[in-house]
Amino acid sequence: MQIELSEPKNGWIEFQIGDFIVGGSDLEDLPINWLKSIRFSLQNRLPLCLKLNSGSFQFWILSDETTIIVENRKTEHRIFNIGKKNLIQKLIPEMKKYLDGWIFWNFNSEDLTPEQIEDRSNRLRDLIQDCEDILER
Repeated sequence: MQIELSEPKNGWIEFQIGDFIVGGSDLEDLPINWLKSIRFSLQNRLPLCLKLNSGSFQFWILSDETTIIVENRKTEHRIFNIGKKNLIQKLIPEMKKYLDGWIFWNFNSEDLTPEQIEDRSNRLRDLIQDCEDILER
């Protein structure tokens, strides 16, 4: 099943799972929040819950044995036949691929000092490494 995160540009990304595509904005710190949620889910062997905020809509990606996407304003939902571990194994490389974009996800490059850029980069890399280490166990 195709799972992709687009390159972060101008505070916007697209998330695709199968034939379902939804956008997400920089209203929240998506890369940090998602990686922390992934790590928590893996560490505690609990279902995964990821929030994708597109401005006027919020989507919840819930994954355990299957993956369900629920929009906050509708009672409809989409179900995908992909489990949590497989979803995470596809999301992590997608996040690594555009790491530079995630560093500046909800910041202008002029707004961050070199030290802040390095701190954010290290934080993202550490979270990714934590998730990869847990997946390998």
